[in-house]
Amino acid sequence: MYLKENKKNVWKIYRKSFVSYWKNYIMGQDALTIPYKNYELKKLPCDTFIYPDLLHRFKPDCIIEIGTDSGGSAVFLSDQFDGKLVTIDINKPKQETLNDFKKRDIVFVHSDATLKKTMEEAKSHCFGNTFIIDDGSHRTTHVYESFKLFSPLVKPGGFYIIEDGMSGALLNCWRLNPMHMYKKFYQDRNTFQPNYAIDKILKEYPDFTLFEEYDKYMFSTTYRGILRKKEDK
Repeated sequence: MYLKENKKNVWKIYRKSFVSYWKNYIMGQDALTIPYKNYELKKLPCDTFIYPDLLHRFKPDCIIEIGTDSGGSAVFLSDQFDGKLVTIDINKPKQETLNDFKKRDIVFVHSDATLKKTMEEAKSHCFGNTFIIDDGSHRTTHVYESFKLFSPLVKPGGFYIIEDGMSGALLNCWRLNPMHMYKKFYQDRNTFQPNYAIDKILKEYPDFTLFEEYDKYMFSTTYRGILRKKEDK
């Protein structure tokens, strides 16, 4: 009896802390950023081994990142593979960051990822096996429109990763009480719910499937967001 009750209490504590951590992360609280080479890496703990493992195993020649923000993830990703990294954002990072990008041979494209001209410019810097990582606005329509533009750049066996899909998964599980206060913020499906775009993509693009090998770790921005293009038979 004691063991049973103790397990219940442990689960309650874990559930509350887990959802609170995620809530703080998606609300943009800087306390949850990971320090990396004088940058703020806005990732979750498991990302720091999932991305290195994925990139080491599948060896892309180029990565296009949608959503530069302060530049931390671009620097982190460029350190994990031997290839070209192109990062896109509608807002320019600090000049100090742009200077560092130049030293690291990271290409910054100052534009909107939902525009064809942006895709064409990013494409001009890429070659070979190209992966896409969407860590942009996370709005459903933006994620979907970006996918339509950039997914043709992914070769069979390659990856298109849409980050933060787990936010919607958690918000749809109303037994996770700490999130109730944020229900109104997320009622609009076009607000920070890339999971709806992922569902739509999987229905409309049968050549892409979920790559769920890393989903067992859960505590990652990539949870249920790693899409792999089917290899040619």
